[in-house]
Amino acid sequence: MALSPDPVVVGTDARLRAVFDFARVIAAGKSNVLITGELDKVREQVARVIHDNSPRRKRPFVVVSGDWNGGFESARRGTLFLDAVDGLSRAAQLKLLWALQQPSMDVRVIAGSKRPLGPLVANGEFRADLYYRLDVLSVWLPPRHRNSGICLDLHA
Repeated sequence: MALSPDPVVVGTDARLRAVFDFARVIAAGKSNVLITGELDKVREQVARVIHDNSPRRKRPFVVVSGDWNGGFESARRGTLFLDAVDGLSRAAQLKLLWALQQPSMDVRVIAGSKRPLGPLVANGEFRADLYYRLDVLSVWLPPRHRNSGICLDLHA
């Protein structure tokens, strides 16, 4: 299968190009997405590709890292990208879970994490119920390699 060209990713890393192809495929759905990978900007760009190729593309795309108060309202009928969810306190996790359970929230949530959440759930650092709400669809970013040839054009 030939990988499609991407205006955001320039380089030779076929694994990363496949991630962006997959992001475009899942964009049409409504499910929450969990993006796991070490590079913050790549997680955000994958989230943006999902939003830009979704039925919500004409609605807001809101990026939040840390304090997400007001994020749901700002992203209404659009997409909310919550980055660094692996660093949320237990209290913040509970608040986020509550917000996700509200039937009035018309927001697609894409969460980003540097670390896989499964082991954090296993050792009690992350709520299992929240994990299952966020990880409906999973996108795993390949680890960064020094000579991968990856370059992101963040102005595309």
